[in-house]
Amino acid sequence: MLAQRIEAGDTQARLTFIEENMPLARDCVKRLMPKHEGYRSRDLEADLMGDACEALIKAVDRFDHRPGTKFSTYARPWIRGALMRRFTEDAKQPRPSAYVTSDI
Repeated sequence: MLAQRIEAGDTQARLTFIEENMPLARDCVKRLMPKHEGYRSRDLEADLMGDACEALIKAVDRFDHRPGTKFSTYARPWIRGALMRRFTEDAKQPRPSAYVTSDI
């Protein structure tokens, strides 16, 4: 029903739909975060959650309810793709060697 209201241009329905599907984005972030404790930080989780929310919003805007697909089935690849792009971008960042220290 919300998807039909969104298609009609109801912005309040769109916001409600996004808020109701935030647990889906949070679940994707929790599942894809690196398991190593060194990578588990609140800053990284907040950044990934931001990327997941952007992907969720894109999925809401592009979702077509007519074929009968559940929204979670449609949105999960969007969210996972955004998170995987983030991980590959972070992996490409140059890092100083372990023996290099800062004099600052």
